[in-house]
Amino acid sequence: MTSISMKPGLLVRDDLGREGIVSSREERPSEAWINEQHDAEEIRKLDASVAWWGVMPLAGGLVIVPEPMLQVIRPTTYEDFLIAVDHANVAG
Repeated sequence: MTSISMKPGLLVRDDLGREGIVSSREERPSEAWINEQHDAEEIRKLDASVAWWGVMPLAGGLVIVPEPMLQVIRPTTYEDFLIAVDHANVAG
């Protein structure tokens, strides 16, 4: 099985089981923001240089996740994108 490098346009699953579309590379959030996260201890164990990604969950919204906490499922399909957009409109 070939590993797919993380990039925008992939369908991924985060450590909470949420599926979403990688939309952008992001800067590492502030320590204050990290401290507010439920998995702050796990995030602090990661090297400070790991990549962070903006992910648009299929259920709506946007989350910022460090790459080691993402699992690539496959390239995003048009149908995935439509689901995300539909829920984004509902979620506001």
